[in-house]
Amino acid sequence: LLLTVALLLLTGYTDPGIIPRPGIQLAVPGLEELVAQVAGTPPLCIDDCTGDILCPLTDAEQFRRGYRWCPTCKLVRPPRSSHCRDCNNCVLRYD
Repeated sequence: LLLTVALLLLTGYTDPGIIPRPGIQLAVPGLEELVAQVAGTPPLCIDDCTGDILCPLTDAEQFRRGYRWCPTCKLVRPPRSSHCRDCNNCVLRYD
C-alpha cells in the first residue's frame, strides 16, 4: 500500500516533458536549439512570406525516422511522443 501511494505521488508530481510550441521557442533565446537537441528533431522552419511554421521534413523522411507532424502545435514530434488533448500540448514521453 505504501509503495502504491509513493508511486502515485511520484507520477503526479513528475514533469511529463511538454514540448514548447514554436511561439515560445522563438520568443526565448536559445530555446529552439535546445528543444531540437533534446527531442532529436530538426529546427523550426519558418516561411519568409507568411511567417507560418512549416514542416522541415518530407512525408518519407518523417516515416523513415519515426517523426510525425502535429498540426495543432505546428511542430515535428519525435517517436513515442503524442499530443495530449487534456493539456493541449505535445508530450515527449506520452504513456
